[in-house]
Amino acid sequence: MSTFSRQVLRLAAVAVLPSMASAQLQIAPSPPHMGNECDGEKDGSKCYDDGLLECEGERTVAYNKCKVSEECHHGACREEACKDKADGSHCHADRVVECRAGVTVGVTECLANEDCKADITQLNAASCYDMCQQWVTGSHCRDGHVVECSGGRTVKTSACGLAQKCESSSTGGVRSAECQEHECSGRALGTYCMSGGVLECRDMRAVGWTECPFYQECSGHHGAASCVEDACDGKSDKWHCKGHHRVLCKGSVTAQSETCPDLQECHKIDGLEEPVCQSSAWSSGPPVLLLAALLRWA
Repeated sequence: MSTFSRQVLRLAAVAVLPSMASAQLQIAPSPPHMGNECDGEKDGSKCYDDGLLECEGERTVAYNKCKVSEECHHGACREEACKDKADGSHCHADRVVECRAGVTVGVTECLANEDCKADITQLNAASCYDMCQQWVTGSHCRDGHVVECSGGRTVKTSACGLAQKCESSSTGGVRSAECQEHECSGRALGTYCMSGGVLECRDMRAVGWTECPFYQECSGHHGAASCVEDACDGKSDKWHCKGHHRVLCKGSVTAQSETCPDLQECHKIDGLEEPVCQSSAWSSGPPVLLLAALLRWA
């Protein structure tokens, strides 16, 4: 019996909507896994995505995201939002940044119904501007939200669901917008693949969504989609790698799984019966789990 710790398979996340009349699927994204991006890289700092990697011996020893006011250049997070800006407040994308001596000292995120706008009445001043100040009374679409305006101010903001789309219209000078069914439009009954999961449609409305776990994938057509085995399909009965996971296959299905820690990935090492989680396919020294495995098989 392996000495590796076992973890119970996580059940697929299910979003069920009790009311079809107000169906709005809101799915929280799964947190990203940070693998080893230093494999084959020289020691030192390296820009990756929106942060900074520290590499040593082809292993990722640290990863730090740059601040929202910074960008990574030449192996360092450097000031961007307030670079060459005078002291005061300025717009940086959809944020208001407070600048002092060319450095960001404060950040304000604008809401879905707001936009950053410079104050034309004074220098070096900006604020989150309510879009309803320039929109007529009624409801409007903005970035997947319905924004209701009255008297030049926002009275309500509603986010559309995962399977919906904001649609706007104008009748007799009156603006209106609403979240309408998008993915289930024209689909009376059945299940369909969407966003790495299975969407359930009923009477042309979304009534549920099931996320497929990492070892499965959505498959099927004509309203009969489902999550089916992927990681162990056609694999022998033993441990295998699936991305940054170790999976135990039995009868071509996943029986158990383990998620590698951040900064590690699953690797198959020649001479070892089971794959291991470590920073690179082979580095300057074997990891603790690998040493334990070697001692066990000695």
